Amino acid sequence: MTENTSSHLNPDEEPSEPEIFEHSEMAGEVCKHTADQHTAYQRAVESIFADHKAEARLSAQKAIHIHAARVAHAEEYPEDRSSGGPKWTSEVIAQRELVTELSAGLRISENTARNLIFVSKGLVEEFPTTLAALGTASISYRHAVTIVEQGSCLPDATRAAFEADMLAIAETSTVAKLTKKARTAVDTAEPEKMSERHLHAALMRSVYVEATADGMAYLGLHIPAVEALAIDGRATAIAAALKNAGDPRTLAQLRVDVMCDLLINGEPSIPGAPRGILAHISLTVPVLGLLGVTDELTDLVGFGPIDPLTAARITARAPSLSRVLTDPITGHALTYGRTRYKPGKDLHDLVELIWSECNFPGCSTVSTSCDLDHTIAWCDGGETSLDNLGPACPKHHKVKHRTDWLLERDANLVATWTSPAGHEYIIEPEPIARPAPPRFGVESEWRQTHAQTEWALEPPPF
Repeated sequence: MTENTSSHLNPDEEPSEPEIFEHSEMAGEVCKHTADQHTAYQRAVESIFADHKAEARLSAQKAIHIHAARVAHAEEYPEDRSSGGPKWTSEVIAQRELVTELSAGLRISENTARNLIFVSKGLVEEFPTTLAALGTASISYRHAVTIVEQGSCLPDATRAAFEADMLAIAETSTVAKLTKKARTAVDTAEPEKMSERHLHAALMRSVYVEATADGMAYLGLHIPAVEALAIDGRATAIAAALKNAGDPRTLAQLRVDVMCDLLINGEPSIPGAPRGILAHISLTVPVLGLLGVTDELTDLVGFGPIDPLTAARITARAPSLSRVLTDPITGHALTYGRTRYKPGKDLHDLVELIWSECNFPGCSTVSTSCDLDHTIAWCDGGETSLDNLGPACPKHHKVKHRTDWLLERDANLVATWTSPAGHEYIIEPEPIARPAPPRFGVESEWRQTHAQTEWALEPPPF
């Protein structure tokens, strides 16, 4: 036994042939086992995706059947069977009967049943292309619901264009991102009505408390977006300062505790909490829109477009303005970079402006709550430049570095993620400003008419 052991440890002695064969055979078995495991993983993932598509196709069929039930029952003209009092119309009775029928049979609330009927009617009568996309599993049912709910207020003249644009987005985006895009599209379709809609919605602001288990409760505010983001931003800034000072609580816990502290005490009373931190929001204000030359809307960073009255009020009181030059055709920021590891404030702010959310597929964490990640790590030769930086929330920042997810970013800042199962997800940056109207485009009639004229443009006064 001792002889065999010592001979194996002798660096000058070659192992016997049977031993070499045995070791290589074992290595082959391990590799085969690992490959089989990964193949099984890929097959399971593909099965999940197939099930998801089957659900979409069934949802399309259900929508058709619900709508057919609604139409068929309405054509039966049911009558109010009560003996006294004001009579319900046959339309009201047909609706109530179908709502309660679905509620009881599907074991869902009547509000949920009512929404099913509304969405089904919208898909069949107003958004047939969306219904077709759902039937082919190009989109999910939740995507279809978003298109119907957001676009139902649009007039017939603009609905088809809205549907086409939203379907193109829905095929590659999450429901949350589609909702944001759809809301923006509705606002820009009728910008003249935006302020009126906002003022009406603000009249409905509210606070609610909902009890949950274990002595907990939800406290909710339904308020204008500007105030909501300002509240959240201030609480997050104070919470981050406490975390950086060594507070053992998580950032999520600190944000809640800071909000409670501010609401109850008026000023931070948590030991170590800094005072003097004010609410901060960022707006992207198109200069031409601000001057009234175009109808371009102002964006509240982290939310989307806001009405012109609110934008003008905030801009007039803004303590500072930063000029960002953008391509007049695409609306993207003009590229510039740095060569040091930690980006300066201007580059940091520009990255957060270009990317309003975490770069990971499906994540909607706002960029101001994210880490600034080097796509190619600094230690691997990556630069601190606009085309090598992107926001990653702490959770997905760890996923990028600890798992087999791979990230690449091209010169146009487009991020391509490849999953462990081999699926690719493309994340494109949002234009800082919307592309300029045709008359300001390079190929516009305005440009062609004045092609021979030299223009001496004064820089903006900020």
